Amino acid sequence: MLEKVSENRLKSAIENAGGMCIKLLPSLAGLPDRLAVMPWGDVVWLELKADGGRVRRVQTAMHHRLAGLHQDVRVIMGREGVDNFIRWMEIQMETRKVIQGI
Repeated sequence: MLEKVSENRLKSAIENAGGMCIKLLPSLAGLPDRLAVMPWGDVVWLELKADGGRVRRVQTAMHHRLAGLHQDVRVIMGREGVDNFIRWMEIQMETRKVIQGI
């Protein structure tokens, strides 16, 4: 499991930006861990793994199924993966501000 500190950091970053980070219940085999509703309206499915963690075959199949439905599915590996996702999120927000003239 991803370190709780990193998981909480990811959730806080998304929520502090005005989005929602919803922890999903394992109701369907392979479903990603979290659903992030970004403040600009996109939805990102997040699979969180500890450093060295592995994505199971059933998870990969579900990720492909979601991607086939034009969903954004990300596998975030450890603390570095969380940092990279937060950086991506910040860039997206800045880009949208420039486009909107804010």
